[in-house]
Amino acid sequence: KVLEEVHRDMALSALPTSIGRVPINVGAAAAGTLSADQWRTLCTVHLPITLIRLWANHSPTDRKRMMLENYLHMVIAVRYGTARRISSVRIQTYNYHIFKYVSGLRRLFPEQDLVPNQHLALHLGEVLSRFGPTQGYWAFPFERYIRLLRQAGTNYRIGTVPSAEAS
Repeated sequence: KVLEEVHRDMALSALPTSIGRVPINVGAAAAGTLSADQWRTLCTVHLPITLIRLWANHSPTDRKRMMLENYLHMVIAVRYGTARRISSVRIQTYNYHIFKYVSGLRRLFPEQDLVPNQHLALHLGEVLSRFGPTQGYWAFPFERYIRLLRQAGTNYRIGTVPSAEAS
């Protein structure tokens, strides 16, 4: 149900050209694997639009409303953590929201352990203060190479490389 609503809202949304596109059928096998940039757009643009529309009017004690508020802490943290400009105030804002998000996860899903990325996100504020904005050291180029490698044909035989001459 929520994914159908996300698809509907995506079809009705006009985004600036500077924002990466997400496949309109995201979630379907035909949409393929999302890149990190597509995940960021989905999670910080499309999902908030839909979830706010669906859950914001629920009672503050309703589980969906609490999950929405917690999710929005993550969205804000991602926005500040991936900004092209950084300052001590922005780092403090990032830290506030990422800690609220992670503590909210622990409260909302006590039976779930944190995954490594959630734990590492708690340390990004320190990384930002030492090294500056993340664009200078993120691994997006490597992600592109991994995608190319996934698309490459293979015969699963060690030591042989398919060539154009063989076809």
